[in-house]
Amino acid sequence: MTNEAATAALLRYNADRSEQKMRDVQTALAKLSEDPGQPINKSVVARRAGVSREFINSHPELGRLIETAARQARHVPLPQHHDDTTIRGLQAQNRTFAQQISQQKALIAELRSTIEELRRQRQLHLGAQLMGSAVDPSTHAQPGGRERRTPTQAPRARSSHRGSSGGPRRLSAGSRR
Repeated sequence: MTNEAATAALLRYNADRSEQKMRDVQTALAKLSEDPGQPINKSVVARRAGVSREFINSHPELGRLIETAARQARHVPLPQHHDDTTIRGLQAQNRTFAQQISQQKALIAELRSTIEELRRQRQLHLGAQLMGSAVDPSTHAQPGGRERRTPTQAPRARSSHRGSSGGPRRLSAGSRR
């Protein structure tokens, strides 16, 4: 094969590949146009077709096709619902919700008043308790926060473990407690 033949075969291969990519872009654009929820732009079409955005930008006719399809997709009117039963059903549902909201607002107001009444009763009760048991802190605490004990008030925890002589009590080997 000569250089010229190899070059011609390579050019044919590249042209075929380019044609296939163009058909892939057009197929992807047709599928995207069928789905009204899908956005149509060069990036989305290129991704769906498996080509680069550079390929689309290098073919101005593909760019124009995509722009036209995107414009048409933006201006598709939404379906109109003229079903009176649907409208009446939604209106009835709105009335039901409004009634539930009113009932809940009334319940909230009632609960708030109950809370306030309970707070008032608690305040009255605690006030009566404090008045009935007036505590004078100066008679119960010494300066420095420590309580003073007299020698007679001191604990005698060890006295039960001492013998009659005052020393430690010894247990014989045979005796048990």
